[in-house]
Amino acid sequence: MTSDVKMQNLVNELTDALLAGENLDTVRRKHDVARGEADDLINLIERINQSMQKVEPSAQFAKSLKADLMGEQRTGVVGQIRKLPARVQYAAVVAIVGGFLLILRRMFFGEEHVVQEDTNPAQEKI
Repeated sequence: MTSDVKMQNLVNELTDALLAGENLDTVRRKHDVARGEADDLINLIERINQSMQKVEPSAQFAKSLKADLMGEQRTGVVGQIRKLPARVQYAAVVAIVGGFLLILRRMFFGEEHVVQEDTNPAQEKI
């Protein structure tokens, strides 16, 4: 084998034949490869195949992927926020948390703890 393309073709055809359960000797003869060289490749392909685990995506992921590929519009606040850039998402979260904390502060501490402006007595007479 002198060319990378020939080696890629050999590996591709060996992999396809191995996965299909076909005879590998026909692939060796077709590419005129020594048995020792092909055996090393076959062992490597078999080990890679055995180490691969079949993983099924979750139903939620499949539904989300389908919606993205079909171009369906997401509705709701979360869907709208996910379309925004990351910096804007962080700013939105900070604003929501800050507003929530202000509401809690007023609920638990009342209005008397809210900072009020000092009025000038001269302005009150006008």
